Formats: sequence, C-alpha cells, structure tokens
Amino acid sequence: MVISACITLIAGLAGNLWISCAAIALIFILTFVILWRLINFANKNPQAAILEGAEFLVHEQIQMAAKGLKSMPQSLLTLVEEDPPVKLNNELQQLANQPDEDNNNEEEGNNG
Repeated sequence: MVISACITLIAGLAGNLWISCAAIALIFILTFVILWRLINFANKNPQAAILEGAEFLVHEQIQMAAKGLKSMPQSLLTLVEEDPPVKLNNELQQLANQPDEDNNNEEEGNNG
C-alpha cells in the first residue's frame, strides 16, 4: 500500500505521461503479485486462511490430539501475559459514565 502511494506521488510530481503510465503498470503488477501470493497461501494452508487466531489454535490442538499428543509442544505456544485492569478513582469513574457533550449537541441539531 505504501509502495503504491509512493509510486503515485512520484508519477504525479513528475508530470510526464510515460512516467504516469509506468506507475500505473507498476501498481498493477505489485497488486497482481500480492494477490497471487495470497491465493497460493490460501491453497496451501486452507485452515490458516479461513480460521481466525483462536479458532486456528483450537483446530491445531484437535489435530495434535488426534495424533496422540495431549497438548501442543511448548515451541508452538506463545504465552501472553495480561495486564490487570486499571483502577479509576471516583472522579474519573463519574466522568467516564457521563455522555459526551458533542453527542448531545449533534442530537439537538438533528431534532431541530
């Protein structure tokens, strides 16, 4: 995406028709290559392409259980530590529960 934006910017600043045409061709080629790789990945790894992260992990655990392994090897697991929730004092808790002033002004403008 960034590469396409840079190519478009260069083509626009150059002011030359041939450079603009070359930029369009490069963007098309880059898009084609990215989509081609995405489709190849989906063909080779349909479970990873279809399932979300947690669903994919459950699927892998089911496959390993079917092979006789009781749990996933530690090398495949990544531990994530969760931070405790932030405690708000009473003033901040009351401010958080109040509606935004901007929303009230927009609602009044829509009604009248």
